[in-house]
Amino acid sequence: MSTPSIVHRSRAAAWTSFAAALLALAPTVHSAGSALPKRSVYSGPSSRAPELLRDCPPPTSYRDAPTIRIAICLDTSGSMEGLLNQARTRLWDLVNFCSTARFHGAEPVLQVALFQYGSDQLPASEGYMRCVQPFTTDLDLVSQRLFELTISGSSEYCGMVLDKAAKELDWSGAWRPVPVGSIGPSRRLPSYATLVIAGNEEFTQGSVDYQKPVIALQSLGVYVNTIYCGAYGEGEKSGWLNAAYLNGGSYSNIDQDERREYIRCPQDERLLTLNSELNRTYLAYSSAGAAGAARQAAQDESNLAASPEAGVQRIATKAGAQYRNASWDLLDALDDNSVRLETIRTEDLPEDMRPMTLDQRRAYVEQLRAERRRIKDEIQRLTKEREAFLRDKHKHKPRGKTLDSALIQAIRTQAQTVGFTFPPPSPD
Repeated sequence: MSTPSIVHRSRAAAWTSFAAALLALAPTVHSAGSALPKRSVYSGPSSRAPELLRDCPPPTSYRDAPTIRIAICLDTSGSMEGLLNQARTRLWDLVNFCSTARFHGAEPVLQVALFQYGSDQLPASEGYMRCVQPFTTDLDLVSQRLFELTISGSSEYCGMVLDKAAKELDWSGAWRPVPVGSIGPSRRLPSYATLVIAGNEEFTQGSVDYQKPVIALQSLGVYVNTIYCGAYGEGEKSGWLNAAYLNGGSYSNIDQDERREYIRCPQDERLLTLNSELNRTYLAYSSAGAAGAARQAAQDESNLAASPEAGVQRIATKAGAQYRNASWDLLDALDDNSVRLETIRTEDLPEDMRPMTLDQRRAYVEQLRAERRRIKDEIQRLTKEREAFLRDKHKHKPRGKTLDSALIQAIRTQAQTVGFTFPPPSPD
């Protein structure tokens, strides 16, 4: 499946004019301690949802599958090492949660984008920010980008990074329900989109008024969820609550320095063995094959070194439907209908397959596909056993306030308004 690209710059001028018009209609941002204005935007589950979803047919193929898009904007200034570590090691918890979503029984396609802001390693002329990765389904690539980030700097311009993400990312097809008479898209598409921004400084820094992009993102069908790294009241006073409020998104606070306790489980050793076996079922093909296989192995190693729990959660992800590598793995490409054995060039095949006849290639592919399915089935079974073991260990332990937990809570509530369903949360 091809990676959605950054949209044409020609959209920027039209977007700016539209955002200004929307801002004129927006409620005024109040100072800390004053009463918040009444919102004119939709911000939660509605009794109208069944009516809105009634005429939407279920998807019939991977190409028109429902989508969940998450753009993550991280403050990478000098004080944000804890946030960056949580983003690296909790990515797989977020992916595994999104894997449980269904739309008319169909599994969604997850796309993730990544921005950083507040880094003095980036040009001041660009607002100390950049798009690290546009929307992609390549989760190994997202993980690699996270581990490449470093912290430095002290200029965190939230409004500017929201403006950049709103203009440059492809948000086409995003949808959220709105009341009759309000501004926003009216068509029904099986897509949920959110931009989450996390940091710990004043939301009002920089030359761009944050109200414009948060309201314009709402008009595009995108939920803006703000996460303040610190005390709830401090984030409320510094604009993080107002930003989410204007968009109809969610505001929360986290402890960026909270680290996950790793509890060794009886299933872990076998899961690590199965992960190695699973990697051997991948068939690196085409010019992207060698780099893709190397990235897969490197991210296995990086995650396990950063946090044993992250390494195990990543294995669970690799056994699920969200882990797709059609750009470099022949089996995934065949399942995605990106290539056909009958027409693929011999030089693009893995070296072992080049001397084979077409029938031999088909048999070899089916053998590896069956082996991969067997391994994934065992990983999924062991993962469920492991979750039950950990639930018993954590029975009386309160949940932490971390990046993944804040995101999961917001996504569960908001995606349900679009028509997605999720299993009930696990008991504490």
